[in-house]
Amino acid sequence: MRIALAAIFKNECEYILEWIAYHRRIIGITDFIIADNVSDDGSSQLLEALDQAGQIKRIFFPRISDTEGPQVPAYNHIIESFSQDYDYFLFIDADEFLVNNTELPLTDFIATCETNPNFGALALNWRIFGSSGNTYKQDGLVIERFYRASRKVEKVNCHVKTLVASKAVQKMHIHQADLKDNYIFINENREKVIFLDRPSSSTPCPDNKSAPFTKDINNSLFYVAHFAVKSKSEHFSKKAGRGSAGGLSSREKGRQYFTGHDLNQEICMDLNKHCEIVEDEIRSIKRNLKEKSPYYAYIRVNLDNRYDRFSGWITTDFDGPVTIQCLLDSKTQVELTLNTQRKDVYAKGLSSIQKCGFSYPWSEIGKYSQNIKAWVKGGNLVFLDISLN
Repeated sequence: MRIALAAIFKNECEYILEWIAYHRRIIGITDFIIADNVSDDGSSQLLEALDQAGQIKRIFFPRISDTEGPQVPAYNHIIESFSQDYDYFLFIDADEFLVNNTELPLTDFIATCETNPNFGALALNWRIFGSSGNTYKQDGLVIERFYRASRKVEKVNCHVKTLVASKAVQKMHIHQADLKDNYIFINENREKVIFLDRPSSSTPCPDNKSAPFTKDINNSLFYVAHFAVKSKSEHFSKKAGRGSAGGLSSREKGRQYFTGHDLNQEICMDLNKHCEIVEDEIRSIKRNLKEKSPYYAYIRVNLDNRYDRFSGWITTDFDGPVTIQCLLDSKTQVELTLNTQRKDVYAKGLSSIQKCGFSYPWSEIGKYSQNIKAWVKGGNLVFLDISLN
């Protein structure tokens, strides 16, 4: 049984390694497919490095419209592209962690669900984790710092996220999926799920219709821990003005959102108890990045002072191939190879190889573009960020 954890990320750099490490070591998921929604905090570079190192599959997925969110298109692109490779997809966000309080590994639990021939998807209710009273960002993992959660039956926890069978999915939404005929959602108790159109509604959806909200909240055995706000400073400096992946780029999640999700009624150690294992896995991922990507490597970039060409040279202690990633107007990627002999650089001992240079006409790279960013692919430093207006 092959399961892929799928998500779309934007500006989540400092949380990415923990999220991968937790789900790999604690939940047992080995395959990650992450749509890169073009970040400016280093997330895009880290995702590229993780892809180079074989830790994830990264998909470049920019926002095309200010009014249409990229999340649903990204989810369905992943299904269309990888449904032949995976039996199941788990769709959650970077601030969400799957919790397994059963005595079974995830694959074994799903196998018990498969005894129902109509099983198509597992509905996973939220449990909201609040700020734990933290105003400012402290050192430590997310699962270490935030251990106070909402009551299990808090109404907001009627929201679901979905683990869906490739053979059963017709269309994926942000929270739930439309399933093909005869397939059903079940909950952690292996019971058929009853959905509601709205959290405040008492009228169930028709049998063949799913929705983001369940009539009953079941979040004791399998649930999604949703760290919706983290500390107050993290929320207002990062999340509040980032826009919505599911809708408007201008949407703000301000004071009302923070207050509504800063729920700290109960202590919950379901995730906190795994900190040592997760930290060990993060160290393992970092070692892998050092070996297989230039993310932690020494990189020196020199740009020639020319107006007609994008040219210069690069030297690094990374042993693998080096290419340049260009991002045009936050919507298009162009990858450039080192294509020029630089005997001058080699002669001065600045590079151990002569073919360390690059030279391209600006018109060939960013014709009609207004903004260009560039970095060594998989490296952690943007060395060019200019406007051509």
